[in-house]
Amino acid sequence: MALIHQSVANANAKVQLFRIAFGTANAGQTVGATEMAGVLTAYFTDGRTRSDYLVTDTVPRPEAKAALLAALCLHSALPSGGRIELRRTGVRWALAAQGMVHVDAGLWAALDHGQPMPDLSAATVHFALLPQALAALDRRAKFSRGDDRLLLEF
Repeated sequence: MALIHQSVANANAKVQLFRIAFGTANAGQTVGATEMAGVLTAYFTDGRTRSDYLVTDTVPRPEAKAALLAALCLHSALPSGGRIELRRTGVRWALAAQGMVHVDAGLWAALDHGQPMPDLSAATVHFALLPQALAALDRRAKFSRGDDRLLLEF
């Protein structure tokens, strides 16, 4: 019974994250810090990736949408797991991934340089949606990479 309960809780966490990341984000809507931290913690609870949401303020829903899409992009770059940290200073976001970083050059070039998106799958659709979410905020993604660290800012 505990296994079923855990499975249902994990499915609900994914639905909550997907609702914000892939749903409509109208101006004037907000997402609280507790909800964002909870959604991220629950989403990454059973995996090898951990998240640290270091934002204490309520954020506009369009920014929350972009931040979660960016976190999903970073998660895709951590096939062996790691840590994703989300920070917000003023209206600027900085998300950092630490771990064994594997970057799909085509996907990240499309984010960073506005090049055409390569063929996508369901597992990489967030790479196509992030630039759209950022365009709605009049922002662009910028990323840098180290051996075991990837930084995405907008």
